[in-house]
Amino acid sequence: MFIGKSEFYERYTTGCLLGKGGNGQVYAGYRNIDHFPVAIKVVSKKRLVEGSINHKNVRVPIEVALLHKSRHVKGVIKLMEYTELPDCFVIIMERKVNSIKDDCKDLYDFITDQHRANGCVNEELAKKIFKQVVQTVIDLEKLNVLHGDIKDENILIDTQTNDIKLIDFGAGNKLFEEKSYHTYHGTRVYAPPEWIKHKSYTASGLNVWSLGVLLYDLITGDIPFKDDNATMAAKLSFPNHAIISDGAKDLIRSCLNLSVQSRINLTDILNHPWFGNHPWFGLSNEVYSDTKHQGIETLPSDCETKFQENSKSLSQQPKYTGKSQITSLAKPFNGPSSVTSLVILESQIETMVMHSCHKQPFFKKLLKLLTLPITFLLSGIRSGCIVSDMV
Repeated sequence: MFIGKSEFYERYTTGCLLGKGGNGQVYAGYRNIDHFPVAIKVVSKKRLVEGSINHKNVRVPIEVALLHKSRHVKGVIKLMEYTELPDCFVIIMERKVNSIKDDCKDLYDFITDQHRANGCVNEELAKKIFKQVVQTVIDLEKLNVLHGDIKDENILIDTQTNDIKLIDFGAGNKLFEEKSYHTYHGTRVYAPPEWIKHKSYTASGLNVWSLGVLLYDLITGDIPFKDDNATMAAKLSFPNHAIISDGAKDLIRSCLNLSVQSRINLTDILNHPWFGNHPWFGLSNEVYSDTKHQGIETLPSDCETKFQENSKSLSQQPKYTGKSQITSLAKPFNGPSSVTSLVILESQIETMVMHSCHKQPFFKKLLKLLTLPITFLLSGIRSGCIVSDMV
């Protein structure tokens, strides 16, 4: 892990500057013995912590300590070695090589390129990327590691596999679940409103808020709040040119809630219906209604209980609850009860198919094909009901 200054110069060659920020400068480099690509980061001696690494008491930059602690987390860049020079520390990490095909880039450049080429980041791709980031943050929480600066520039993505790596732990800290932090070293536009207003925040509050900003950025191509006043107001709006699903909007709103207590829990994010765990979130705007719903006893009790638990922390409109979603199908229709009943019946069939086979795509497609004649039949009957009532 630790190597002397002479060993560092013998083992590695430092190349061009890759980037610099508030936490140091990063250079491209390689290991001399096999030309293995590495990233060489030079950091100051400002934020040092004392601890034990490989059974040795050390005084190192907090980034080294956090990288060492999270060395087994899949979504975190790997620390290889570090050394101390008279006026700085040098951290050697694995480097995802920017090949001629440009297979690796930070998420900021990836989002920019996607929006230039396609107008947006496809939501299915956004789900895959965001899910990895959230899982990485959850894994770090279990190790009591707070990254402290979750943003697009601190995430590397392999454009061939869409796998991500979280980098730059220079703004990080040890995670205390109940502690309020009074110093913030991350990026201002990703900071939660409680920090802007009260100079105080919790680890979970920061993580969820930053993830909400990241998801908004991933889907729309821009951050939701440009200055402190906008952050403290937290008036969320979505660009008219972007086609964004109700599920994505709801998850973003749930993360970017002004109230820390009402913000969605980190562990509940992956259970959010946007990820496909609950089929009724895929409904079009024409069928979905934001009006207050009355529940009906149609869902299996285990599914209903699970969804209600997950939805306790969801916040702001539109709110989705386990019972109310199927009822909402009937809301846009002002026709007779026969039409409403048919709509509900169709939705129940769809829910049954999706809920039963959501982990087996092949069987889901097969079952949907088999139920297609029933759906057409119900549609025909419903149309007949509507015509007869009009007459």
